Amino acid sequence: MKRRSPVAHRAQPGSFRVMGVDPGLTKMGLVVLEMASGMEKPRLVTIRMVETPGTPAKDRKRLKMRVSHDDQRRMKLQWEALKEEAEGVVAIGVETYAPQVGLTGKNAWKTAWSFQLACCFAWTLGITPNPQRPDDLKRALLGTNKGGKVQIVGAAMDRIEGLGEALDGYSPTTWEHLADAAGHAYLAIQNYLE
Repeated sequence: MKRRSPVAHRAQPGSFRVMGVDPGLTKMGLVVLEMASGMEKPRLVTIRMVETPGTPAKDRKRLKMRVSHDDQRRMKLQWEALKEEAEGVVAIGVETYAPQVGLTGKNAWKTAWSFQLACCFAWTLGITPNPQRPDDLKRALLGTNKGGKVQIVGAAMDRIEGLGEALDGYSPTTWEHLADAAGHAYLAIQNYLE
């Protein structure tokens, strides 16, 4: 797993925290935001890229490990990462993912597993997960359902205090996962306040 950003803060009195998840079995973006009355915009508490690469086939063969066992190992690592960041979280926004037979790649099902893992984690905390489609994120951050990853990253940085500085600690290839996770947390705040 990749390092955590050193932005974690103690919760302010009267504040609440939400988690955002961009699912993926190989890379899962994980963000926690904090919001309180009087704050103009949410503040980034934690940002984390959870990387759980699969074991190479030659090593699985040597270890006599099935792919399904390796996938379980990877999901357990993701569960532990969610657990480490969940303190004080009252809502969880997660990008919904439902692969369509014949229209998505072979790893799409594993992304769907990661989505379900985040939902199950929310339920164990007594939280109803807040699944959101990519179009929901675009409408909330861009005001339209058109736009790409670069626009999402920029809009998320504008709306979340500390996100731009935190992203500087990661390679640009991971920004879209982390910005999506931040955007889903941002949407979860809106839904929590409704």
